[in-house]
Amino acid sequence: MINKHDEEQILQFLEKNKQTIQDDGFSDRVMQQLPPNSSIWDRLWQWLVGIVSVVLFFVLGGLTTMKHLFLSFLGDFWGEMASMNVSLPSPLILIVALVTLLWVAVFETEKMLKD
Repeated sequence: MINKHDEEQILQFLEKNKQTIQDDGFSDRVMQQLPPNSSIWDRLWQWLVGIVSVVLFFVLGGLTTMKHLFLSFLGDFWGEMASMNVSLPSPLILIVALVTLLWVAVFETEKMLKD
């Protein structure tokens, strides 16, 4: 992870060591060969397809389908939660929690030491 000081040093280094490369007009020729920017017809087509897609989503019942999917997932989640045995925490969960806490502690300590 680069902090602000490192980034400033990199920018200063690149600015001091700037080099120009002779390309005999190659860059200009490449730029002339590129296709022009999108035309008004391209943008109009994009808007038209977008609007038609949104209209079809509502006309064909996409909102109802999304609602049913959400409620189905929610019901599955609540059913899974209700069927879990939570009398004692699993050793695997405890190990994952401990490793996560250690990972965060090491990361935060390293971050504080760098700054």
